[in-house]
Amino acid sequence: MSGSSKTVIIVAGIAALVVIGGAGAYFLLAGKSNSSTIVEFVGKPAALLEDVDSLVDAKESAETVAHLRKGMTVDVVGIVAGRKWAQVTLPDKRTAYIPLRIVQLEAASSFAASDSAPSAAAVAAFQADQANAVSFDTVSEVYTPDRVVTVYVEPNVHAPQIFQVDPGTNIPVIARSKDGVWVMASTMDGSPAFLLVSELGTARPGKAKVAAAPADLPDTVDGTAQATSTSSISVNGQQVDLSGVEGEAGDYVAQLQKIIDGAGGTLHCVRQDQQYLCKLPNGIDIALSALYLGAARPTSDAPDNYQAQAKAAQDAGRGIWHTAQ
Repeated sequence: MSGSSKTVIIVAGIAALVVIGGAGAYFLLAGKSNSSTIVEFVGKPAALLEDVDSLVDAKESAETVAHLRKGMTVDVVGIVAGRKWAQVTLPDKRTAYIPLRIVQLEAASSFAASDSAPSAAAVAAFQADQANAVSFDTVSEVYTPDRVVTVYVEPNVHAPQIFQVDPGTNIPVIARSKDGVWVMASTMDGSPAFLLVSELGTARPGKAKVAAAPADLPDTVDGTAQATSTSSISVNGQQVDLSGVEGEAGDYVAQLQKIIDGAGGTLHCVRQDQQYLCKLPNGIDIALSALYLGAARPTSDAPDNYQAQAKAAQDAGRGIWHTAQ
């Protein structure tokens, strides 16, 4: 990317067009919605009125992030739905939630909204203020984080969070900030998506897929599961193809079905481009189970843990690898 090229973000409410070096690039990223939706953006520091435990989510049962002392200053990102909690950024840059009553806020906030979501004008103003703060170069990489990763509407930890991505999700990125802190991807509706490099793990070469999501593919599928091959499963009547594996038929299907039935017979599937990441109620990735059995092969772009699981099955001579030896 030449020094004169720019990352151009054209904002229309939440939707946006990303143009890098004159060429558009998009990919389909399926994530889970952030349960703590911001309804009023603040974007300013504030002092705490009393000691408090900051939490990982906006609910009293959530795990503690850090204990905060009275008088300490935190950056308040915004007020979340229900107006009982505030999302804050701690001094070590972690995101946390504290009761709104603990926060010393001025009467007026940067972006006020009375409904369940900010107005398009407020979001556009916020994005326009931040858009030129970080410059990017084009890249072609894929990350597969091993933990939940937050996706932001702008390369700024004070920006609104779009959603969170489950561990094991393949995230192709199309640009990296010149300071190496952020990467840019695109969501299914074409909006830009920004993620912290520090949360993603190791990158590997890859390419963002330029494709529109078929309208008949749901973002998530839940329900009773019946394997038709070790990479294709009928879930609540919806046929889903597992991401990252090439399947087998015959006796291997029955082996995989036995694992599904033994864990309750259901799957929760989240779309990954045109395929799905499917997990049992106990959190086990069913594609990893197929690889463990030696009942499937990893695709060339499968994440490292898939490749490692297939290698372990091959070394042990399980399933298809027993025949090959």
